[in-house]
Amino acid sequence: QIVAMGGLANQHARLQGEANMPKVGDWVIYGRYAGQQLSYRGIKLLMINDDEVLGITPYPDALKIYV
Repeated sequence: QIVAMGGLANQHARLQGEANMPKVGDWVIYGRYAGQQLSYRGIKLLMINDDEVLGITPYPDALKIYV
């Protein structure tokens, strides 16, 4: 689930003009080796670039979560 987005999010050329750009609260699909893992106050987070988002899913219960 997206918990925060930077000011330059959704600026990648591949995302321009798409109606379904990710936003805070969305559940996204990304590649297995995408992003950088980090821990903040005991919570595991994954920081990824907007071009690493493969899609948005309306069914988060059907996903396996790897962190």
